[in-house]
Amino acid sequence: MKLHRIETVNLNSLYGAHAVDLDDTLAGGSLFLIHGPTGSGKSTLMDAVSLALFGVTPRLDASHGNETADPRGVMSRGTGECSARVMFSKIEPGGRQGYRATWSCWRSRKKADAAFQRVERSVERRTADGGWELMVSSSKRKEYGPVFHEVLEGFGVNDFNRSMLLAQGQFDAFLGAAPEQRAEILERLTDTSIYQELGLRAARIHRRHAQRVGALRTLAAAGGGLDPEALQRLEQEHAGHDQQLQRMQTELAQATGRLQWFDGDLERRARLAQAAAQQGLLQADLSEAAPTLVALAEHERCEGSKAFWLLDLARSSLRQVSDLAGKVAELRASLPELQAAAETADRRAGATAAASGLAVTHLEA
Repeated sequence: MKLHRIETVNLNSLYGAHAVDLDDTLAGGSLFLIHGPTGSGKSTLMDAVSLALFGVTPRLDASHGNETADPRGVMSRGTGECSARVMFSKIEPGGRQGYRATWSCWRSRKKADAAFQRVERSVERRTADGGWELMVSSSKRKEYGPVFHEVLEGFGVNDFNRSMLLAQGQFDAFLGAAPEQRAEILERLTDTSIYQELGLRAARIHRRHAQRVGALRTLAAAGGGLDPEALQRLEQEHAGHDQQLQRMQTELAQATGRLQWFDGDLERRARLAQAAAQQGLLQADLSEAAPTLVALAEHERCEGSKAFWLLDLARSSLRQVSDLAGKVAELRASLPELQAAAETADRRAGATAAASGLAVTHLEA
């Protein structure tokens, strides 16, 4: 487990909000020292880590009495709420995974003289886009307990006290632990599973060679051994077997190459059959579309020779001729009426002229 950031709000002597960014402050350093005068809040940082991860702090345990055993006693005097948050990461099968654990509590209506309320605990997982995915947030142990146990992989507050907490003289608890307890703690801290696997493999190899050596010693103790001729025969047989093994390996490589070629040939044949079927479908579609293609070609030929333009022009001319013929027919139909009107007008004009002549004669007389 690697700590990245510690945040506190109203814990012991650290009034208000405080944050320690270990990544930024330490700049990658693996060893650091937290120092300061008494009461400056050094141990409170460890309290914050313990509260956020385990919900308890070693400085408030049952040995100090019921009142101080309540971890909510870390709340700064004269305040109505407090919290502790730790960002950490650990190695998982997919790589290093980040988490954020939070412990928070408050008094009723957040008044400094009111009664304590239930503690709220939550844990979040860092997502690929840099955000946080809430895994659990509850005040009930049965809800948040299994999630914290899974995330911390069984690492408990006692392990934390013995292996990580140096304040208040607690390091001697780790030194005074039984060997099997120290081994268990160190295994959780350093992830020694790979070394266990190496040890098991080394033990298996040792047993195998020990059995071989024992068999050889038994054979040597039986007496007699091998004469030079028998040894030479065995060496010749070994050489022959070695040559046979090389030939078989060469044949195996050739057979593997032929098998690969055969598999490729089957795949090519399947693709060829599929292409032939597709070709048949395309040919059927082409035959069905043949009349349309012929009409399209004729259309393009006519369009290239301006036949459609001439056809439109001829149709327009025919419409004009038809319109003119209609007008001529209308004129012919109205011709008799026009002629009668003209004759009537001529008669009227003649009568008017005769009347004018009589009037002139009368005046002269």
